[in-house]
Amino acid sequence: MKVLHLQSGALKHEDRIDVLALAVDYWKQHMAVDAATAEADRRRCVVALRSTRQSCKPDE
Repeated sequence: MKVLHLQSGALKHEDRIDVLALAVDYWKQHMAVDAATAEADRRRCVVALRSTRQSCKPDE
């Protein structure tokens, strides 16, 4: 929504739309993970855990 309405209370409504848009963008980014890439990362993590006995962060 790009136009600010002059009605009373319209700003609160537009803030809700902005928050919803941010939430949608967040989930779009997180759901766009390629399954094959995620599986390969997980396998690499499991191998690292078995060989070094250290924790494995998902971002590695």
